[in-house]
Amino acid sequence: LAPDGSLRWEEVVSQPYSNENLNQTRRFDHVFPLRKIRYVRHFFPSSQGGQRAPGQRFGLISEFQIYGEGTPAEVWMTSPLIDLGNQSNITSVAWENSLPIGARMEVRSRTGNEVVEKSYYFDKTGKEVTQRQWERTPSSLRGPVEVTQANGSDWSQWSDPYVASGAYFRSPSPRRYTQLQVRMMTDDPSVVPSLSALHLQVDNPMATEANGEIYPPVANPGEEREFTYFLRPHFDAASQGVDRLLLTASVPVQFVALRVGERSVQGALETRDDGFVVALPEKLLSDELVELDFRSTIYQNQTRFDLFLGNSAQGDEIRQRVDAGDASDAVTSETISVGLPVNSNLLDNLTLSPSVLTPNGDGIGDRLAIEFDLLKVMASRPLHVDIYDLAGRRVRKLEIPAAMAGRYALNWDGRDEGGRRVAPGSYLLQLRIEGDSATRVLNRLLAVAY
Repeated sequence: LAPDGSLRWEEVVSQPYSNENLNQTRRFDHVFPLRKIRYVRHFFPSSQGGQRAPGQRFGLISEFQIYGEGTPAEVWMTSPLIDLGNQSNITSVAWENSLPIGARMEVRSRTGNEVVEKSYYFDKTGKEVTQRQWERTPSSLRGPVEVTQANGSDWSQWSDPYVASGAYFRSPSPRRYTQLQVRMMTDDPSVVPSLSALHLQVDNPMATEANGEIYPPVANPGEEREFTYFLRPHFDAASQGVDRLLLTASVPVQFVALRVGERSVQGALETRDDGFVVALPEKLLSDELVELDFRSTIYQNQTRFDLFLGNSAQGDEIRQRVDAGDASDAVTSETISVGLPVNSNLLDNLTLSPSVLTPNGDGIGDRLAIEFDLLKVMASRPLHVDIYDLAGRRVRKLEIPAAMAGRYALNWDGRDEGGRRVAPGSYLLQLRIEGDSATRVLNRLLAVAY
């Protein structure tokens, strides 16, 4: 598939034009090196140039025979809808498989509470008939009725892939139904991956439902600010309750305060690499609004903050994900992601210190500190940091080979690529990165003096 969704064809083999092929039956045997192929298109012009001359006939294809070798390059397997019996908290996915070198496997999940049933009616010969025809048919001539289930309108999209067995469940939960999808791939036709078991860890919900939203939903890039995560849990008699809150994100987060209803709550704080955990002094079992204040700096559009409920009696490995939704009447966010203002900026907040670089070895102003924000870049790509003299000659290259959204700091010691100190004067600092739609460049003049 091409990026726009169309099919991108590549010629594998071709048959040269020959006048002998115009009127006689021909058999063509195309042999080419083994390769992955999903679709085959045969372009068959009626004559040279693809145009039929007067009196000429179109050719006809009577048969294709296509042969592969080894195991399929890719196989998708989808489970039936799995009914858990009631709303259950799915906490992890595990599997047992064999993946030789050259093979890969991905697992995805989705969940929901609604299913749509459809019935198919058959007569005694196995022919499908309408429900009315089936009901009017004598019972001795009726065939079976098959009932299938399909996901309803409230189902989630397929999750991001699980690549390690035992990973935390990625789809919304608790839910009554779930479905799993497995993708198995191999780059070598002699390599055979296999899957022998899939396991779901299921527990009773800590809360029957938990909705969360973050305010404000938009923040200026590279600017630390305070956010509030509004949480509205709902409980019933079977709920196990909540005494731990885990906030995770792809950017650093700092706990500020916690309120339950109108009460300020002092909980034990544990910092983690991906966020923090707050242990509550007493278990939550009421539908009160919970407000969690935290500070963070956003560099990437739609930075996601995930909140998980925990119960110390179940251990640290069991947790329940909070769904994005309407948690508070005071805000209209209904999102757990924070976006950036709509613009095309990829580079921002560039600072240079000191204002004049003096690389004379006295320990003062010998190095230029270059700090900047890289924004909205989700996949790693090269970031070019180049220094030019005013004649346009590059004197130093400070490339970052694989950069993603975040704050960066570099240093320049006032020397060129050969290690020699540059002459005093003005120089141009250029930051350049290739975005998805265009290349973005940020330029600044800097001074060097002795």
